[in-house]
Amino acid sequence: MPVITPQNPRQVAQAITLKDVQDAMARVKGRITNTPVFTSTHMNTVTGFDLIFKHEGMNKTGSFKCRGASNALAMLTDEQAAKGVVTHSSGNFAQALAWASQHARNEPINAYVCMPDNAPLSKREAAAGYNGIISICPSTIEGREAAAEKVRQETGAEFIHAAHDTRVMAGQGTMALEILEAHPDIQAIVVPVGGGGLISGVAVAIKGMNSNIKVIGAEPEITDEAARSLQLGSLQKNTDYSDTVADGLRVAIGDKTFSCINNCVDAIVTVPEQDIIDACFTVFHRMKVVIEPSAGVGVAAVLKQNDAIRVKLGLERDAKVAVILCGSNIDMMNKPLPWLK
Repeated sequence: MPVITPQNPRQVAQAITLKDVQDAMARVKGRITNTPVFTSTHMNTVTGFDLIFKHEGMNKTGSFKCRGASNALAMLTDEQAAKGVVTHSSGNFAQALAWASQHARNEPINAYVCMPDNAPLSKREAAAGYNGIISICPSTIEGREAAAEKVRQETGAEFIHAAHDTRVMAGQGTMALEILEAHPDIQAIVVPVGGGGLISGVAVAIKGMNSNIKVIGAEPEITDEAARSLQLGSLQKNTDYSDTVADGLRVAIGDKTFSCINNCVDAIVTVPEQDIIDACFTVFHRMKVVIEPSAGVGVAAVLKQNDAIRVKLGLERDAKVAVILCGSNIDMMNKPLPWLK
């Protein structure tokens, strides 16, 4: 479970800027929720940090994804909107795009969503419930991309990637502006990493507002491409993302998200599967909050790697650290609570 820091000079052109995030905030404010922040005496005692938890599970559709989806749809031209939008997603962005297609513009538009065959049933049904037009595709990255491209060619819909679209990346960063407005004294922030859209937007916003704040990514150990990419200074790719319990993180980082990770992220912590499950249980047991395993990744990082993080990044004991709880979408019909013994 290493804490990986950059080893090479940061010379990659950055895909988005602080202004992009600020402009996104102007578009989505009032459409999405300024989610609450929680604290926990128990978590502070265990980790030695002064922790605040940003609970995006209380946002529209149960995750942060409505931020990026709303910004992307708000930026469409009328001509693009008339043809609809298409994406591939394991669930959270599927729901968010479907929801945003009904709320982000003055008139509803079509949202075509290609969902992998291993996506939780609850997320498929929720996306359909938000008027998403759902099709099932293979769970591989290649299978997902091919299915979305087929829909794009057939409908002319605008493709919006769940993580790699700059409009989405900027929208996700709006939560960082909310955190800094309420807690400008944070010294670090911990962000789950899948495709990198969330950490890209957050890192660019944080570093643009206060470059002294440490940005820490957290990803499953078995899908450690962000850590390897940061360490080597070049984009590293996996071939399979299907094994992690954090189903919302089963997606690759890309050139655009890597540019922001490489320039703005101070460290990536990799987390074993059991630690993710244990973290979800701890949050439920001690904070009375239900989170999905993707959100448990960041919690596991501070629970299990707090000393290593503190030493590697020069943080003092009791440093104020924000942790993003990225979502609460649990497949109650299949695995009610994956951390139950």
